[in-house]
Amino acid sequence: MCLVHDRVIWGDSSGCEFFLWAAVSSCGDYFCTAVYRKVCDIQGCGSSLCAQTVQMVLVDGIFDVRGFLLNILWVLLGTGMVLLWQMLAKKNRFVRYLIRMILILSGLVLLTVVCAFGIYHVMRVNGKLNLQNNISQTENRMENEDSDLIWYNGKAYQYNKDLITILVMGIDQNSKEIEQIEGVSGQADSIFLLVIDEDKKKVRVIGMSRDTMTAIKTFDYKGNYVGDSENHLGLAYAFGDGKETSCQYMVDAVSNLFYGIPVNSYIALNMEAVEELNDSVGGVTVTIPDELAKINPSFKAGSTVTLQGEQALSFIRSRDTKTDFSNNLRMARQKTYLVKFVQTAIKQIKMDPGLPARLYKELSGKMVTDIDLNDAVYLATKGVSVSFGEEDILTVPGEARKGTVYDEMYVDEKALYELILNTFYNDVSAGEGAR
Repeated sequence: MCLVHDRVIWGDSSGCEFFLWAAVSSCGDYFCTAVYRKVCDIQGCGSSLCAQTVQMVLVDGIFDVRGFLLNILWVLLGTGMVLLWQMLAKKNRFVRYLIRMILILSGLVLLTVVCAFGIYHVMRVNGKLNLQNNISQTENRMENEDSDLIWYNGKAYQYNKDLITILVMGIDQNSKEIEQIEGVSGQADSIFLLVIDEDKKKVRVIGMSRDTMTAIKTFDYKGNYVGDSENHLGLAYAFGDGKETSCQYMVDAVSNLFYGIPVNSYIALNMEAVEELNDSVGGVTVTIPDELAKINPSFKAGSTVTLQGEQALSFIRSRDTKTDFSNNLRMARQKTYLVKFVQTAIKQIKMDPGLPARLYKELSGKMVTDIDLNDAVYLATKGVSVSFGEEDILTVPGEARKGTVYDEMYVDEKALYELILNTFYNDVSAGEGAR
């Protein structure tokens, strides 16, 4: 019995331990003894993590009949190897030592696989723990001091603690990498809140217009904070340093817009990174809308195209700035692209599980994020098992108006409040009764 991460794992190492002990005692060779001693230093931990990892994948780490049978398999394997080892004692010396060496090498390979699974499992566990922190510095205006319930239209709502929320931003800097430039850091051109429900295995994406008028931190030309003011949401990034500070300003602005809803992490990507992301999954197939064909003659309206490289960037970024509310048309294209990209990416990750880790390293210079490799591994394992469709992409409701200089979007507060309840809260009215 072994206790790992506050969970009791039964019989997870006895089989491997029995196998290695038998191998050494039968061989009696000094080399094997040395290998045994070294291997056993990591064997107990490795085999425990292996069993736990498989249990995590198959039975979510909860002991039941399947988990019990899984661990018995280790014991049967060890017993079988012991019997085989002893039978070899009757063979001639050359055959005996040859097969024993093969068995020893097989054991070392097995331990390597066990340790690999163990590292993978530790990364998943650490990633999950990291993603449970709220990084927003905004007061939660949805909370009730007297109760954790929110009553609305006769229904009781309770915050869903199984959610992970990640703010995703596309930055419009004209450079290959995200640069740290105080006061001229570019704007958040595309803004999405990714909401992952681990329990329901569901993902929702809430899109926000960069023109959304909301309270953001404001600074004078010397960089002095002068208070919050109503301005375009995308400008919150520009007041920072182009790195972590800019991202924190955006996190706080979005959280404040959503009545203080927790935000667990952020990713700010240079728009140029879209080309790499697109090509990493083999391209994304879309239908070209009429308004894009008018802006970019290289596209033919109504045609079906598998976007490659610069085509993908043009599809999600292009807009006619001379046309009022052109950002709304662009957001509609981004919604279409996002659905197709996620569906394509899930298929690719299933065929190539190492893809997320490689992309994380390759895009490091083109993004700013508080998500580390552990978090990325955890999110990838969750991502391949979730459902996601066009109906899961939502938009902050509001009315677009022509401003003095730029377009402005004013939020419908009642509709936004209901969107928050339906996305971030569970209806628990049945357990509370009418009110």
